[in-house]
Amino acid sequence: MKKLKFLVILFITGAFLVAPAVVSAQSENKAAIEWYNKGNNEKDPNKMIEYFTKAISIDPNYVNAYSKRGIAYGMLERYNEAIADFTKAISIDPNCKWAYFGRGYAYTCLEKYNEAIADYTKAISIDPNYVDVFYYRGLNYKALGENEKAHADFRKACDGGFEEACEELKK
Repeated sequence: MKKLKFLVILFITGAFLVAPAVVSAQSENKAAIEWYNKGNNEKDPNKMIEYFTKAISIDPNYVNAYSKRGIAYGMLERYNEAIADFTKAISIDPNCKWAYFGRGYAYTCLEKYNEAIADYTKAISIDPNYVDVFYYRGLNYKALGENEKAHADFRKACDGGFEEACEELKK
């Protein structure tokens, strides 16, 4: 179940890794980009990790490669390694909302709800229109029994068009 969820996260966050990103998130090294693209087109998470690791070895400041490798670790339910990669991405680019989101999701999978909430909150502070994060933060509040906060987050996500949040409001 968690692996499937991380696959969903791969698709949700994948758009940021394909779309133009902050300059610091991308590499200018052609070889690193080639390995990154190879990993980005791979379906096998073990191969993805191999390719993103090669990109990182060429350009140790390649934020997107750390984030994508973090997603691949998550797909394998290697959440602590995912957290380490998202943390590294954040250390390079403290405004990388997707790294906060990915790390928050890994914390959620480990049932570290308070840590997840902190990361989701940081992602929201970077981009208040990132409605997906309200839904995931709401799930963590719900797991902690903080139902009013959960409801408020589900409402924001639903109002932003996130259907799963609308379904949560009906429960």
